[in-house]
Amino acid sequence: MLYKFFLKRRRIDGPLFAFAIACLIVDFGPEIILLSIFAGIGIWLVAGRHRSSRRIPRAYAIPVIIYLLVCTAIALIQWPDPAELQAESYPLLFAFGIFLPVGLVLVRDPLRWLVLGARLGLAAALLLGVWEFFSTGTRIGFGGNAASAAFLIAVGGVIARVELDKDYAFLPNSRLWIYLAGFVLLMTGTRALLPIMLFALLIDAFSWWKGRRRLHRNWVLAQFTVVLLLVGGSGFVLGDAVQERFAYTIADIETAFSDSQELSSTNIRFMQWDAALEVIRQHPIFGLGAVQSMEEISEAVPEEHRSRLISFNHVHNFLLDETRIRGVVGLAALLFMLGTVFVRLMQVGTSEIRQATVLLYATVLLYGSLHGVFLTERNIILYAAVVSLLLFSATERLAKERHA
Repeated sequence: MLYKFFLKRRRIDGPLFAFAIACLIVDFGPEIILLSIFAGIGIWLVAGRHRSSRRIPRAYAIPVIIYLLVCTAIALIQWPDPAELQAESYPLLFAFGIFLPVGLVLVRDPLRWLVLGARLGLAAALLLGVWEFFSTGTRIGFGGNAASAAFLIAVGGVIARVELDKDYAFLPNSRLWIYLAGFVLLMTGTRALLPIMLFALLIDAFSWWKGRRRLHRNWVLAQFTVVLLLVGGSGFVLGDAVQERFAYTIADIETAFSDSQELSSTNIRFMQWDAALEVIRQHPIFGLGAVQSMEEISEAVPEEHRSRLISFNHVHNFLLDETRIRGVVGLAALLFMLGTVFVRLMQVGTSEIRQATVLLYATVLLYGSLHGVFLTERNIILYAAVVSLLLFSATERLAKERHA
């Protein structure tokens, strides 16, 4: 009976995981339950010392555990108010990536299903995004925050372009997935992530130049034609919206550097950054906690603008956020975690994985420089899933090559 159950799970775990990733990208709903089940299975297997525990990507697990220990120690030093618990719990979500590969023990190639889930999510994002954009006439966010939706879409585009060993008719291998993500990004109106498209274009141009002798002329022409159609389609369908956001950006910058009392998005960031730096100067080592530091930042903002800024739980910069909450000690631990994983992926990854790593970290840095990247549950979960499975896939490939 148990054997039959595992046989059935072997068939459905991969598709279920891909479905969960697709839902995560478009904020559909059931993904949290599904991903929690996979993580729960991983925790149970690790607790039981099952041999599948060897699937834990150590290059991810070790720096994450160090970061969590530092966060826990700082929380004990601060002895936070119960109101702080939600914000203080965000780092725990990075542990999701430790147990996910173990929870997917019955899936032959988890990275394949991650990529397919990202492609499915982008296809859904395109359809839902076009419908939402033309029905509301405003920035799309799939019912939530537009900037958060943009981060998930951008990461989905980065992973969807990873080439798989097997091609799929309806979700094919193609570098163009990330440019499709760019089309949806335009509808979110999140300007910070648009340079990712340029980075991807430069990487693809370099790859084409290196391997141009191996590429068929018709294939190159077809890819180039599709890129032109995407660019042209973006201009035709979203031309007014893009022009409006461009004009808004120019006006926003001009307002920020003028004597005007009008509050722009750039002014909001400048005010928050100045206030956050003052909090950091007063509490540099261990920070002041998430809620208390934001209260002091809000009090430092001019009273006439306080009502607009009080709703934010971040200061639109992930480095300042980490430092105000956990001080330079917490910031050092976070950077150690991110840097260690990046270096390891660049060491052991294939060309595809290295390209995805560069684009993923560029996405985190660009988005995090102007938004709260690691103070949102879905952002952390998707980052943890992507990084841990990239590491797992790379180390598995190396292990097979050594035993070949």
